[in-house]
Amino acid sequence: MAAMRKHFLILMEKALQVKNIIMKHLLLLVLMLTLTWLSCKSPTATNNYRLSLSISDVSCTEAWIELTINNAPLPTNIVIKKNGNIFFSFNLTSNDTTLYDSTLSPNQSYSYQAEYGKGFPTERSETVTAKTMDTTSSSFTWQTFTFGGNAGSCMLNDVAIINDTLAYAVGEIYMNDSTGKHDPFPYNFAKWNGRKWQLRKIAVMYKGNQTIAPLKGVFILQNGEIILSSGLPYLQDNNGGWRLYHLWDMGVLNQNDGSVYHISGTSINDLFFVGNSGTIVHYSNGTWQKRESGTTLNITDIYGIPNTTDIFMSLYNTSSGLEGYDLLSIANNNKIENLSTPNNLFEASSVWAENKNIVYIAGSGLFRESYGKWEEINEFTMKSLTGIRANGLNDMFVIGSTHTGHYNGNTWTIYKELDLPNGVYSSIDFKNNVVIIAGYIGSRAVVTIGKR
Repeated sequence: MAAMRKHFLILMEKALQVKNIIMKHLLLLVLMLTLTWLSCKSPTATNNYRLSLSISDVSCTEAWIELTINNAPLPTNIVIKKNGNIFFSFNLTSNDTTLYDSTLSPNQSYSYQAEYGKGFPTERSETVTAKTMDTTSSSFTWQTFTFGGNAGSCMLNDVAIINDTLAYAVGEIYMNDSTGKHDPFPYNFAKWNGRKWQLRKIAVMYKGNQTIAPLKGVFILQNGEIILSSGLPYLQDNNGGWRLYHLWDMGVLNQNDGSVYHISGTSINDLFFVGNSGTIVHYSNGTWQKRESGTTLNITDIYGIPNTTDIFMSLYNTSSGLEGYDLLSIANNNKIENLSTPNNLFEASSVWAENKNIVYIAGSGLFRESYGKWEEINEFTMKSLTGIRANGLNDMFVIGSTHTGHYNGNTWTIYKELDLPNGVYSSIDFKNNVVIIAGYIGSRAVVTIGKR
């Protein structure tokens, strides 16, 4: 009996061991099946939240930061940290937004990071760094030249810089001839060689007759080729001369269109000419085509952003019924858009753009659009402005009927010594360390060169 009892207990112990082994394998199998099932499921929204930050633009004292969030319920609370400290928090209502920080100092680095606030599992974006621009020097030496004045009213209408020893100006300068008599044909072209201005008369043929007309616009392509306008385009011919394109005779424009004075383009096969009555003409690969602008306002300036096909145009607008529409844009030579501007911008004379998101207009004050928001810049007293050009957000010149000013990215410098008591600077070009401004003083043409 005792032996049988002992044998039974041994059998029971072995059975329990087998059972435990089976249970362990069953548990392992269940765990493996569960993990496989979970891995095949679609991730939940909680596990798929993604915060992303990127630096869009930086000036000396500002940064524009793009925030993107994916697959998260909105609205949601977002916290932004700058240099590790909470900068601000806000309620995010869309998947994309632009953040703006105007509390920066020149030539400094700042780190930004975004994270979820209350109500969500904490998730942080990658840290991004904004390096602010340094300020530029406003120390320029000035040299002023005047022309004509004894044989008729003179002025320079436009200037273009190649480098510090080569630039061009166009307009109308009347001089007496060698006998002292009034010469009815103006000098309409001036070349700067780094030391002095050389005056020339550029003539074109029209209906079999040679004509010399005042020139209104000059534009230099990247390859150094010169484009001119007298209200009608002038392109250089193969013999070193100039050919006039009479757009009305060619059937490109009609009697309701205006003359085209201002020029921009990317190459000789991609040129825009703009002017009065909202007239826009595009020259492409030998073909002239009128482009509908959607306005009859005079186009006062055109600026093409370098290395892009994005173009902005300012409109002269003094009609209260049309206020708020002082800017046109063209992207990639496609649709012309009429962009809304502030109602207190009732007169636009000139435009400059850092890129398609940051645009300046000079006219009845200086205005800036940054990422869809307009603001007036009131740090200086110039209110009747005629021109604006810049090397960047930290190196900008603005001219007006009474003042010339430079912005170094942080502060403005007004050059009182350039004030014209009986004249106006109406055109400007600025490249690297050279700025040229031109216009008239009394009955004389005037041009001033500034070197840094």
